[in-house]
Amino acid sequence: MQVKSHLLFWFMVSAILTTFFSANFNSYTYAIYFTTLLLPVIVATSYFFNYYLVPEYLFTSRYGKFSLYLIYTIIVSLYLELVVIFLALIYLANYNIVDMHPLVRNVWILTLTLYAIVFIHGFILLVRKYQSTKITISALEEEKQKSSVGILNVKSDRQNKRINFEDILYIESLADYVKIHIRNQPPVVTKQKISKIQIELTDVFLRIHRSFIINTNHLASYGSDHVMIEQQKLPISRTYKVSARAFFEQSSWV
Repeated sequence: MQVKSHLLFWFMVSAILTTFFSANFNSYTYAIYFTTLLLPVIVATSYFFNYYLVPEYLFTSRYGKFSLYLIYTIIVSLYLELVVIFLALIYLANYNIVDMHPLVRNVWILTLTLYAIVFIHGFILLVRKYQSTKITISALEEEKQKSSVGILNVKSDRQNKRINFEDILYIESLADYVKIHIRNQPPVVTKQKISKIQIELTDVFLRIHRSFIINTNHLASYGSDHVMIEQQKLPISRTYKVSARAFFEQSSWV
């Protein structure tokens, strides 16, 4: 929650408490004073519970310590509420307990009110965290998808060409030139080293030979010394046999 969201939330809590107490006390001023005394206890308990106890102990499965510290928190909040009641007796009832509304003197009702607000605050935080996590995951998935799709920029026939990674079948080295074989399109020839192009590719591309890099998404089959990319048979050299085998063992091709 941002600062503005926090302030708005506690303003709404103050307004609700003031309205609730004024309906019972028949005095709006009395309700404002009592809410002002009680609110710091609610705020402190809520932040301690939701920003320390829950993430530090509950979310980390340390249930024993969470239960113990929760009991301590309840005890401390009860004492603080007694302090609030005592201050209300002094400042609002002028030491005359008869003038205090029964609701103000009932520490258990105040405790239920306090923890109801604490749990509502916690629920809002969880919803916001879930939304934030969902947005983060969506952004990561989108980034991953962009990365997997990708675009290879090459210069061919004095023109700059953009080739989608997913359309590349395999890349063939021809000395100082590279021929990029593309699905349903003529090959693109560019004056580059295959090692330089390999740096720009994602991990779906596999080097199987000093002269060949394949797009494993188009892999039809493989053997101990070759792969099939659609109808094209390409050799696996000794140098790349171990890394190719390791790739196949880690993939769904095994």
